[in-house]
Amino acid sequence: MGRPQYFHAFSAHARVDEARKRSTREEASPSIGKNASPCQKLSVEIDETASGVPRCQSEANLSAHWVLPASADRAPIETYLAHESLMIVPSYIATTLQKPDPAFERLTTALKGMVPDRVPLIELMVDEEVKSALLGRPISDLRDEVAFWLAAGYDYVPLFLGPVTTRSGVAVLFPHQTFRHDLTGPSWIHSTKGGGTKKAQDLTVSEWPDVDEALFADFDRIRSYLPSDMKVIGCVSALLETLIQAMGLEALSVTLYEDPGLAEALFHKAGTFIKRSIERMLEYDCVGALWIADDLACTQGPIISPAMLRTYVFPWYKTYTRLAHEKGLPVLFHTCGNPQLLFEDIIEAGFDALHPLEPTCVDIYHAKDAIGSRICLCGNIDLCYGLIRASSDEIVQDVKEHIRRLAPGGGYCLGSSSAIPHYVSLESYLTMNSACLTYGRYPISI
Repeated sequence: MGRPQYFHAFSAHARVDEARKRSTREEASPSIGKNASPCQKLSVEIDETASGVPRCQSEANLSAHWVLPASADRAPIETYLAHESLMIVPSYIATTLQKPDPAFERLTTALKGMVPDRVPLIELMVDEEVKSALLGRPISDLRDEVAFWLAAGYDYVPLFLGPVTTRSGVAVLFPHQTFRHDLTGPSWIHSTKGGGTKKAQDLTVSEWPDVDEALFADFDRIRSYLPSDMKVIGCVSALLETLIQAMGLEALSVTLYEDPGLAEALFHKAGTFIKRSIERMLEYDCVGALWIADDLACTQGPIISPAMLRTYVFPWYKTYTRLAHEKGLPVLFHTCGNPQLLFEDIIEAGFDALHPLEPTCVDIYHAKDAIGSRICLCGNIDLCYGLIRASSDEIVQDVKEHIRRLAPGGGYCLGSSSAIPHYVSLESYLTMNSACLTYGRYPISI
């Protein structure tokens, strides 16, 4: 999270514009290539009767339009789960993924460090292009969202809070990625300048929004679409990311150095808002776990000093994990980069799982020996070479190696080393998932 180059997706309006520019139907490759985004390998047609939203369809099935039945609002998700685009991937992948068997208890068992029936799949985010490529249609609502996570082999749906701004218009929380959609496409939040705040005082004097029901509209709506064995993981972009997105890393760093009192006020303001949001989120019975996403590190180590993180950030983390644990729910923590200097702090804060342990800077097998008995380890499948340029056989072997060395004894969930970006091909992504579903059954015998 927090890496703009990982997330490039089109809004529905932008998809329409893009499709029209390319013409009503563009030529598609008969198979998924390694060097193109998934939807570039799917044909796109404009259906004017569906508000102009293009439908991605497999080359082998261009004439078969997927149509949601009128009764689908109340129908079980399985009744309209479609796999049209699985026709363009190897049959062994399609066969594995066309029989989803979600079980949220499987995931919570692993998160608690115990042995489930199989190694769970896990991702914090998957790019819209990849989701659309798998389902063979754009992701247009929560029904599609649930259908994707079910079809791809997961036991849960990750769901973020809605977008949040202060009354002065300063953006402080964003729901999915580090960009904001408009009618012409994505706009990026500058990692140095942030979302528009020029001075730290702007955030302390701004009246932050109330934690109202509008932030949780998706949590209300999604309940009617979830299969009985799936739950939502409530996801929150937490303290450091909230302030960096609002004011930029540069301004925040200067404030931390020059005015500790003002820094304390900033973290208190953000921390209190996040706490209230989590309290409200945990009231929904569809929420089965909490996921705190806060990029504390780059590949060289923590972004700011561990001492500052212990002063301003980790005390709030302890509050957040306590709220979830009081309801019997596990808590995951996501940070990109190299958090090894913070391992003990993360465990002490009460987190049950750590994600995603990037292989370019963290040896997950060493981490398994060092902390694997005290916290569930998640992710680590390489995004620099593995899921981007490796062959399917190489991906399968990497998945098998992770399962062989990390799964025995429980406490491991398999997924990518950050999130699934648009430049991961559908075939590579599904090869990873299918291999986990195939070889991750306990007892592990690879």
